[in-house]
Amino acid sequence: MKIKRIVTTLLVPFLLVSVSHAQIPVVGGKGAGLSAIAGTDTLVTVVLKGSGAKDPNLKVVAVEGGILTVRTQTGQVTSYRVADVQEIQVQGEVMKVRAVDLMADRGMTSDQQEIVSRALVRATELFNASVANQSLRMYTAEILAVGGVAGDVPGEALGGSILPKQQAIDYLTALVNGNDLRTGITAALHLSIAGQPIPSPTIIQDGLASGDRLVKSSAAKLAGLTEDRSVMPELRLMIQDRAANISAPAARALSTLGDKDIIPTLIAMAVDRNPDKAEAGCVGLIKLGDESVAQQLKMKLKDTEGLARFRVAWVLHDLGDPQGGAVLRDELMEVPSLQFDSARVLALKGDVKAMQYLRDWLGQRRDPSESLLIQRAQATHALIKAGDRTNAGVLQDVIREGSANVQITALKLIADLDINAFLPMILPVLTSNDPATVVTACQTAVAVANNDYGQRLRVQRS
Repeated sequence: MKIKRIVTTLLVPFLLVSVSHAQIPVVGGKGAGLSAIAGTDTLVTVVLKGSGAKDPNLKVVAVEGGILTVRTQTGQVTSYRVADVQEIQVQGEVMKVRAVDLMADRGMTSDQQEIVSRALVRATELFNASVANQSLRMYTAEILAVGGVAGDVPGEALGGSILPKQQAIDYLTALVNGNDLRTGITAALHLSIAGQPIPSPTIIQDGLASGDRLVKSSAAKLAGLTEDRSVMPELRLMIQDRAANISAPAARALSTLGDKDIIPTLIAMAVDRNPDKAEAGCVGLIKLGDESVAQQLKMKLKDTEGLARFRVAWVLHDLGDPQGGAVLRDELMEVPSLQFDSARVLALKGDVKAMQYLRDWLGQRRDPSESLLIQRAQATHALIKAGDRTNAGVLQDVIREGSANVQITALKLIADLDINAFLPMILPVLTSNDPATVVTACQTAVAVANNDYGQRLRVQRS
């Protein structure tokens, strides 16, 4: 006899569910209660009161509000009233926690979920092995502060373990509260990207006042990420600095904060010879730009050539002004040194001519140098952004064939694409001997699994 059930149509989220203690006897679990079983791969049989009917091969999700929620082998969520359940029989051994709390249901398949679990196991391995490498440890702590398991005990998955989320948060918090400002500001950046509050209310101001230019730069980035408007006067001074490692992060932060007073400075930066300054200027103008900015940039077009002209046209195009697209398409795509970059910018917005150029470019045989492999990844990324996944396999080829630098670039592009189906591409990198590459792969997996983290990571990288 089949037990009557309350069936929902939702897929089970890929996360560790909060569990309340309910008085349902658990048989065969060697003392384990529902709180130890919920959220794990432990198979159970639900026995109904009265009839004694049994429903086997289920996994407990949660017991809340008088409802026992389980998952069937097909992934469907099924619920029972606690009052109707006589007991829960454990089939075999109680499994330790395997599910991961990413706080997001991305509709992932079980294979995709397993890849994210592998990434978190690998991040935990690096965290435990990098006691002497604080920088690497902070990166892994950031990842685990998002994807670590709930509670105080590491969760087991795929023959390894996943660090508790709170342990990763506590590690970064201790560094923020320590005596070294450079370490503290870096840890604060990682906490912010992980979506955690910054424990020190003065660390941004302290960083901006520091004579250490690296600390100053990091503090500017943190001000932008946390949208700290109280330090805008300090950032306005920094944007005037000749050094790109000071002015560029200040420009990005002020752009994020919506400071339109810096637009004249951004226009000057956009045509600067320093690539970091120029990119910061362009990104800022795209964020803050309007019709008035577009008119100023059109005037600038008359006085620019080469790379500076490309940058002005890029900003105009991204602001929706047709003159920018026309310059890129009809003029700069005919300049050999600017063809590729112009096509990329246009293709991202679905330009037909540019997309065909990139398809043809990918079809040509060339020596696989590092720079060319990066371009292949960038071209594929632009086409996929425009809706054409025909050449998606190029990303996998680039990861397989490229150096660590190439792999890191490709992994960041995959994170930006935010497509579940591309997760298998990161698998070869998870076993790499290069820690920076592995960390980027782990970041990519968690960014795809968790919308909020992915968005923060993209903002930080932009």
